[in-house]
Amino acid sequence: MLEYLKFQYKLNKLFREKDKTRKLYAKSIEELRSKTASRDEFESLYAEERSMMVLAEHEIENLTTTYFIRVAQRKFIEIPVWNDENAWISSSLDPNRRVLSNAAISELRSKIMTY
Repeated sequence: MLEYLKFQYKLNKLFREKDKTRKLYAKSIEELRSKTASRDEFESLYAEERSMMVLAEHEIENLTTTYFIRVAQRKFIEIPVWNDENAWISSSLDPNRRVLSNAAISELRSKIMTY
């Protein structure tokens, strides 16, 4: 139970940071609009925002995958095979790193809860 609470705390923290970053960039974009910035300035800011969002998603994917794999292993619940394309997807940041898909996470969660 304590491990689950730690996981939820870390996950919620990551989502709060992601929301905070999104709001910060929205504010920056509004400031650019008010001073009629160039297209290059907008594109640069949008690219920076996308990079930060991808990084946040990457951290969330890694935390979630690590947690559910660890819990499943401790309870001797079968983990999806590595070459299952529906269960494992490329990470949003690193295409060479594989993380669990949402469907695989949902399936593992249900198996863990009914254990």
